[in-house]
Amino acid sequence: MTKEIVYKCARCGAIIKKEDLEKLKLGVRCPRCYYRILYKIRTSGRVYFKAV
Repeated sequence: MTKEIVYKCARCGAIIKKEDLEKLKLGVRCPRCYYRILYKIRTSGRVYFKAV
């Protein structure tokens, strides 16, 4: 089971896959607006944590 990593641009809201970032060779930039802040979107619905 391979989980793909997906990013979202902070400025324009574009959804970008990690493979697309590697193909474009822009570094960590949005291919639409060239903004440098990308948020990683959590792909799994569950988050586990230990209650204190």
